[in-house]
Amino acid sequence: MEFSFSFKLSIPSFWIGLILLSIFGVQLRWINVAGGTTDFKAMILPSVTLALSMSAKYTRQVRNAVLEELRQDYVIGARMRGIKESVILWRHVLPNAMLPIVTLLGLSLGSLLGGTAVVEIIYNWPGMGSMAIKAIACRDYPMVQAYVLMIAIMYMVINIIVDLSYTYLDPRIKEVK
Repeated sequence: MEFSFSFKLSIPSFWIGLILLSIFGVQLRWINVAGGTTDFKAMILPSVTLALSMSAKYTRQVRNAVLEELRQDYVIGARMRGIKESVILWRHVLPNAMLPIVTLLGLSLGSLLGGTAVVEIIYNWPGMGSMAIKAIACRDYPMVQAYVLMIAIMYMVINIIVDLSYTYLDPRIKEVK
């Protein structure tokens, strides 16, 4: 199990994209290799490419957070009182294990904002990342600056939303005024 985590983490998303494109586009001919379309079928492989590269992080983080919460004293006490394991897991362990997951989700959304350019290029998907790559190639500095500024603002907004969600997920965390 640990091998698959490390294996998924070590493969870059562009390599996963090339492998998926080779299998499903060239060998099986299920998708259009040229890309450039915006229908639902064309979105499947880019989505799977980005999801596979991030799934290992989420799987490992959820597993570690749940295992850490299961070792806490309140879980042992709940088991001693005879509370069903499913109730302990869903009502006590998972809400407490969500804070690190939400943090990882915010960081992943930020990396998705800036890091999808390679996947867009591989699948010939018209997006902001491929627009930024073309602007860099054409030395369109105002466009590159606008892209970087927009990504930075979106990243900050996502981090603020993640920070504000902590008070909702864990009432023990008080909002600073």
